[in-house]
Amino acid sequence: WTRAGGMEDLGTLGGDESQAYGVNADGSVVVGMARDAGGHYYRAFIWSKNVIQDYDNLRSSVGRLAANRRRALGQAIDSATDVAERRCERFSADKRFCVRATLGGGHGGFSDHARDGSGGLSLGVAVTDRLGVGLNYAASGGDTGLNGVRTKTGSDLSLWATWRVDPATGTGFAGNLSVGGGWRRDAYVRGADFAHVQRARSRADLRRGFARGSVGYGLAAGDWLLTPRVSLTHARAAQDAMAEGGDVIFPVRVDRSAASATVADLALSAAFPVNGTDAVLVSGRVDLPLRESGLAAKGSMTISGLGPQYFSRDGGPERRRVRPRVGAAYRHRISEASSVRVDLDAAASAYEGDNPTFGATIGYAVLF
Repeated sequence: WTRAGGMEDLGTLGGDESQAYGVNADGSVVVGMARDAGGHYYRAFIWSKNVIQDYDNLRSSVGRLAANRRRALGQAIDSATDVAERRCERFSADKRFCVRATLGGGHGGFSDHARDGSGGLSLGVAVTDRLGVGLNYAASGGDTGLNGVRTKTGSDLSLWATWRVDPATGTGFAGNLSVGGGWRRDAYVRGADFAHVQRARSRADLRRGFARGSVGYGLAAGDWLLTPRVSLTHARAAQDAMAEGGDVIFPVRVDRSAASATVADLALSAAFPVNGTDAVLVSGRVDLPLRESGLAAKGSMTISGLGPQYFSRDGGPERRRVRPRVGAAYRHRISEASSVRVDLDAAASAYEGDNPTFGATIGYAVLF
């Protein structure tokens, strides 16, 4: 009740009854209990600006937002290895330049609804018969499968160098080095998966940097080429602070957050020529996280008359300590200067309890 407006109906949480138990000094916030849609249970509510919200769900929506931010940061770190592996290096004796275009997609992870797509362009030049250097650009975007989170298109740019003792046969020692970084924008909708919670939108830019080095040794075994390899990747990602605005009644602000990880991986690949123009490639890899830090989200929710209510989220699903991955590819040489390749892969998710991930990529390379 106010002198100007008289009695005002607070509403319900879907049921037929609600009771107010408290109000703040200026009358802008009311708390109480209300029956749910089934009419069987009372739930705590908080009312302000003519909107009644389920108090427990409101608090849970803040926790979910923090957890989603933490996941987004982790995903940016985990995917850095794949970006760092992209390059075009199939040089020949009389052709020093290589261009490779790729298009791919995948699904799995947090849920079956998670989807992503990517495209890339890699340029390489042979400095000597054994040393090649190049530049790689990749663009990506998709649906994380997390309710209320959408990854806008992002991009990465990296420099790479590769060295082989015997580029013609692939035998002997080989080494690769890649450094780069990228940017993307994530959009969030808090309350998307909770009843009687006001939807609140926000967005934040995410930036990452990475470095990866690997050493392998090619072994000829009949027609097969076997290459065991050990690699080390270090990645760091940071996501800007974000704040809900507009007509949000209880706005949330999330502080800037940063995380880093160092991952070692052991891999074995095998290549087998089908005929003079085609080849089959299979691979297995195990990722072993050595160090992870900073996967946390902190911030506050502002409630009229009470001020900011602070929160911190640094827990969540357990991250796997061993992450296996397998892949298969088929390469067809169209001519002496061009080829097409199709890759399929499957991997364990970085989080315990998540679905495995599956991906497919098609690439076209040309030498000149």
